[in-house]
Amino acid sequence: MIMNKIYSSLSLILLLLTLGSCDSMFDNEIPPHDLVGDNAITSESSAKVALNGVYSYLEGWGTWSAYYICDNEFRTGLLDPTAFYRSKTEGEQLPRLQVLDDNSDAENPWKSGYKIVNSANNFIYYTDRLPESAFGPNRKTEMLAEARFLDISGISTAG
Repeated sequence: MIMNKIYSSLSLILLLLTLGSCDSMFDNEIPPHDLVGDNAITSESSAKVALNGVYSYLEGWGTWSAYYICDNEFRTGLLDPTAFYRSKTEGEQLPRLQVLDDNSDAENPWKSGYKIVNSANNFIYYTDRLPESAFGPNRKTEMLAEARFLDISGISTAG
């Protein structure tokens, strides 16, 4: 009986503490250690790091485009498509010109391309808002031109 009262009292206290501890005045604050667009790119050096991040999506593309270059060799049987693919099913799709949308070699270039587009557009948006004085001579223009080139490269890859 006494234990039930203790458990009930503790439960009520915990419930009141939980409900009372929530304060909406901190809901919209960004912790200083979190990087978001407004505090990630603030100078030339941070813009350089962000631009390197756009380039990072180019890593690991491998030679998937080489499979499409060899299309005639696949169709004529000069190359064994299963030697290049992880599964026999995926390897047989290209020679038959029936590549399904779940084929990783058809899906991954789209994903990679749109990651480049997204990061390049974010870089352009936040860097363009900075004053020219935050950069060396012509450096802001050069960096924005690089990002626009990567943006177009990502679009041409993805679509």
